[in-house]
Amino acid sequence: MVQLPVVHLGCRLDRARESYTLQGKWGAYMYRLSLVLLGLLVTTGAASAEEGRSNIWKRVNAWTIGSDPSLGGSCYAATGYDAGAILRIGFYPRGSANLAFLSVGSADWKSIEPQREYEVVLQLDRGRQWPTVAFGLELTGQRALVVNFSNTEFFTEFVRRNTLALSFEGRVITSLSLRDSMKAVSEMFKCQEAVNALIPNGGQPADPFAGTGDNTPSKDPFAGGGDTKSSKDPFAM
Repeated sequence: MVQLPVVHLGCRLDRARESYTLQGKWGAYMYRLSLVLLGLLVTTGAASAEEGRSNIWKRVNAWTIGSDPSLGGSCYAATGYDAGAILRIGFYPRGSANLAFLSVGSADWKSIEPQREYEVVLQLDRGRQWPTVAFGLELTGQRALVVNFSNTEFFTEFVRRNTLALSFEGRVITSLSLRDSMKAVSEMFKCQEAVNALIPNGGQPADPFAGTGDNTPSKDPFAGGGDTKSSKDPFAM
């Protein structure tokens, strides 16, 4: 597949900014709703787990791009790693208070507490750092941190970089390769455009791609207690 130029992707980012406008504040109701919906996003295995509850748009090497019926057909790009980590980036339904989310999970992060907020720092390569608040999520034993964002600036940086590092309490707890992320996110935007064309007013189709898409140093940095965190789980109380 031909890699989409950044300038072309920038046009798609501009259209996404227009399509996914903020509507109101991120209130308690939408926050709780996001926890329920995002619970369906966390995988417990490789890309095959995504296929069980998603409509697959395309696969780009290690990435799976699909549409999630539980999120109104919103599209995502997800990949897994040998160490068991899962990375997923995707859109919220139109009309949500946030444009998109990024989730990083691992079966080893057993001490992350669902709904609890964690102050973390994202860093792409050795460039800009993004201090932010993530919230914990759990589904069938899989723990993850989810970060919401409301503009396309992070997308722009995400596709240009090679690695994503996640830090907690001043320590990098995971560093993930972003190989092929530009191709994957480009396909995610194409996926979303296809969904929007098929269901312009929203909705949850059984398969929006029918006839249109190309369906083809510690294991647990999140234990310990008190102010001294162990090397295995800095999130344990």
